[in-house]
Amino acid sequence: MKKIFLFAALCLLFGSLSLYAQVEISSQDAKDHIGETVFVKGTVSGVSQSQKGNIYINFDYPYPDQTFTASVMGGSDVDVSNIKVGSLVKILGEIKKYKEKPEILLKKQDQIISVE
Repeated sequence: MKKIFLFAALCLLFGSLSLYAQVEISSQDAKDHIGETVFVKGTVSGVSQSQKGNIYINFDYPYPDQTFTASVMGGSDVDVSNIKVGSLVKILGEIKKYKEKPEILLKKQDQIISVE
């Protein structure tokens, strides 16, 4: 009986995780999903690098009017060299609020799901 309960619990857990990770939203809607882990899809409006080496990928409108930002901290191994202005990009991660804007911090290459 114990094994059946454990198996059922694991099935529910893994089943719900795969559904959870499949939620896709637009970059314009990211502001409404703070704290959620989702796919965010949108058009890149700018890519810039700070003096500290941080890279910021802004979506929909140029900074400071962007609707969403994906950030790569300096020293990271995440390669964003193929992301260009006008690219349609889908990324995965937890949306956080930074300076009143929604943002996902890219820590791993597999968070960048597609670039078109």
